[in-house]
Amino acid sequence: MSEEVRGIEGLTLPMLVALGDKGVKTLDDLGDLASDELREIVGESTMDADTANAIIMKAREHWFPAADPASDEAAKA
Repeated sequence: MSEEVRGIEGLTLPMLVALGDKGVKTLDDLGDLASDELREIVGESTMDADTANAIIMKAREHWFPAADPASDEAAKA
């Protein structure tokens, strides 16, 4: 299990163990899940859909470069 996944807020130790057992060990693995898949792995009674979506989007953050306001202004010019 990557340190980045372990550091995601909202994932408890039992959830991390369940994810690891299913081969979800990196941010990319976690980001590739749909919310219903994540909830099925960790237990639907332990996580609602909104929380699952937030965790997945957090895992996907590294897929999208941070917007640089200076480059945005240059692109508009």
